[in-house]
Amino acid sequence: MSVSNMSGSTGINSLIQELENLVGDHWVENALVDMCKPTYILQFDKTESNKIWLYNEVHRTFLPYPWGVQVEPLDEYTQQDKEVACMIGHDVVMVPPNYILDIGWH
Repeated sequence: MSVSNMSGSTGINSLIQELENLVGDHWVENALVDMCKPTYILQFDKTESNKIWLYNEVHRTFLPYPWGVQVEPLDEYTQQDKEVACMIGHDVVMVPPNYILDIGWH
């Protein structure tokens, strides 16, 4: 905390500056955490087709998705799970875990 002035009250300018520093540091930390995530893509056997039909929770129907599209799993998952809720674009799509490929950190 900042040092009190002669009257015993804290200087308002120094207090505002200190709060701005705390908030700024917190925003930077959150931005770094958000940036440091692994990247995932949709990968499947594309010998028959370069698209796969997956259930879209938003549209409540099956829609085709291309091989290699970026997916973002919403929860932790294991290969034993039946389906994983993922974001593809702005939609929640149910993807089998064996179709999710971790291509690394960006």
